[in-house]
Amino acid sequence: MTSLIVGLSGATCSGKTTLANLLHKLFLNSSHLNQDLYYWEDDSENHRKVSVLQKGGQVEEAINWELISAFDMEKLADHIRRWKNKTLPSNTKTWMKRSYTSSDIFVADSDLEFRKDFLDEIAPIRGAPMVFVEGILLFNEPNVAGLCDLKYFHTLDYETCLARRKTRTYDPPDMEGYFEQVVWPWYKENRTSMEKSNVKNIALLDGRNSLGHNFSLILNDLIKKLLY
Repeated sequence: MTSLIVGLSGATCSGKTTLANLLHKLFLNSSHLNQDLYYWEDDSENHRKVSVLQKGGQVEEAINWELISAFDMEKLADHIRRWKNKTLPSNTKTWMKRSYTSSDIFVADSDLEFRKDFLDEIAPIRGAPMVFVEGILLFNEPNVAGLCDLKYFHTLDYETCLARRKTRTYDPPDMEGYFEQVVWPWYKENRTSMEKSNVKNIALLDGRNSLGHNFSLILNDLIKKLLY
């Protein structure tokens, strides 16, 4: 059995990166791949420009970072394959067989500090090789989606997504109107495209849930996958 590949995709600001970081911290023999690191260079001919209407009435062009063509997906798939070749130990059947809730895992859901008794209990599986891949468009590319053993798509409503986006700093920074005219419409377009594709077994996670709640759902799935 090769390393488990876990894909975390979905809306911007829905908790994907935080969850991937927590899972990477928990599993000591794991890797964390962020799709954002596979964007083409700013001057790449692969990028597509989009016109964004400003409040003053003028139109400015910007790179559309929400398209699958904005990423070097072949390179990402190659890196996932390299990590997938690590093998799991043969004693997986001796590992824990229970379900966890966020209160079992974290001291407090607000600070997401792992409980010591939880870490002691789950110690036998913390060395399992894993790859946690996260990004907005993982499952819109068949090769990358096909490499994922578990797939999670984080949904989010417009108001929550916008409010969280305003607290983030991006490089380059969001142009005025970019979220409303580009990010959100393309989130909906990309989700529809994904749902119409042949990619199967994508679990939906509500990004409005606490991070602890969504973390426990993924962890329980991982334990089942390792055991069975």
